[in-house]
Amino acid sequence: MNIRQKIMVSYLAAFVFFVITGLVGLTAMNSIQRSYEDLIDSRVNLVRETQEMLLSFEYEALMARTFYLTGKEEWEAEYRNQALRTEQSLKRIESRLTSQEEHVLFAHLSRSILSFTTEYADPLIAVRKQDDLSETERIARIIEATIAQKGTVRGIIHLGEDFVDYQRNLMSQSVQQNEAWVTRIQTITSIMAALCLVLGLGLAWYLSRTIVEPVRRLEEAATRVGQGDLSAAGLNLSSRDEVGRLSRSFSAMVDNLRQLTGRISTTAQQIAKLTGDIKTNSELAAHSSSQTANGLIKASSNIQQLAGAARNVAVASDKASERAHQLEEIATGFLAQMEKSRRLTVRAGGTLRELEEKLESVEQVNEFVKALAEQATLLARRAATEMAFADGRKTPDPGNEGTRNFVALAGEMHSRAKDAMEATRNVSNLIDSVQEHAREAVSLVDEDFKIISSGHQLATETGESFRSIIVQVQTLARQMQEAAALSEQIARSLDKITLHTEEQSNLSERAAVATETLNRLVNELDQAIGAFKH
Repeated sequence: MNIRQKIMVSYLAAFVFFVITGLVGLTAMNSIQRSYEDLIDSRVNLVRETQEMLLSFEYEALMARTFYLTGKEEWEAEYRNQALRTEQSLKRIESRLTSQEEHVLFAHLSRSILSFTTEYADPLIAVRKQDDLSETERIARIIEATIAQKGTVRGIIHLGEDFVDYQRNLMSQSVQQNEAWVTRIQTITSIMAALCLVLGLGLAWYLSRTIVEPVRRLEEAATRVGQGDLSAAGLNLSSRDEVGRLSRSFSAMVDNLRQLTGRISTTAQQIAKLTGDIKTNSELAAHSSSQTANGLIKASSNIQQLAGAARNVAVASDKASERAHQLEEIATGFLAQMEKSRRLTVRAGGTLRELEEKLESVEQVNEFVKALAEQATLLARRAATEMAFADGRKTPDPGNEGTRNFVALAGEMHSRAKDAMEATRNVSNLIDSVQEHAREAVSLVDEDFKIISSGHQLATETGESFRSIIVQVQTLARQMQEAAALSEQIARSLDKITLHTEEQSNLSERAAVATETLNRLVNELDQAIGAFKH
């Protein structure tokens, strides 16, 4: 969790706690408000309606007494109206009662009021309306009944006042309960405010602990690193906010700086050692450069001789290339002859296959002639038999001239048919022999074609080999020419190398001086690195 998230979470926690406190106070205030509304709506209004009902009852009793004294009907009507209003008020008040004790008290008051109407007022009104009594008698009975019911109205008024006092006591209890609720709400609000303060202080302490303290430790570590102390241990902050990541990055930086200074120190020592070796090697290089120059002069002379030999090889390669061209022409002519032989062999094989097919056709014709001869023989026999039956005899008559001629003709046909059959057999045997020789000739031609094709392929490969040899010989001649040219260039380069070798000897002496300077600088770097504590 980063710092922003921590601050937001802390603010959100304080805000939520404050909202909860406000909601608790608001809920309590609403409860108190509803309690006061119920107090005003039920208790105060109930007291007011009860008082109004008692006034209505007193006015009802007054109208009844006025009617007793005067006997006027308008006073009776007013009494009836007041009695009806009183009864309606009783019903309204009864509908608003909640507790059992209230119902008991009000039931006694209601019965007293209703009994006043039924047992006192209405009977006296009936007495006042009796026409068979004199005025004196009616007044006497009314006074008698009034004396008998003396204190009834006042008792009813006292009952009503007792009910009103009870409602006022309930109202006082409700007020005391509301005051207790207010006190409780004030206490809860104070506690919640104190908790909000404590929570704010705790969150502030937590934020200072998670932000300020790690920053202070980072500052101290940075000061030590600035003074060259790299041996301090890591901060070991496990938080995942920006400060934790910064501390881990700082620790990684210190570790890397410690490793870097160690490597620089080790490298400086190695460089100091290597500079000594370089100085020694420079002196040896200066000595060997003079020897190298002498060797290069001798190598230049040998390379010039190599260039002359390369030219001779190039000339010989040119002659070999010309001879290879002649061999290629001969191979090309031989390949053309082989191609002609292959074509003639193919044509001969085709001609023999055509001859074999035609001999098969001749054989089919021979078979047809053979079948025709057999049919002619059968026909001659049948003709002789039919002729004998035509003359009415079972056997032919040799004395009859027509018969003899026909028999002679049939015999001649039979003899010719036998000769034809014999000839067809000979022809068939001859055709079979010719077909057998034709098949052997086709087989031999096929074998010759395979041999010629193989020879043609070998001739083709030989031609390709000659072409490859010609290309390689030409390449060799070109390479030898290039080698001769390179040899000359190498000879020239060796002359330059001799000059550069002398310059290298001079540079080696200068390198020795530079090495001494580098060794001095490495000592200074080692002293600077030694200021850091590992």
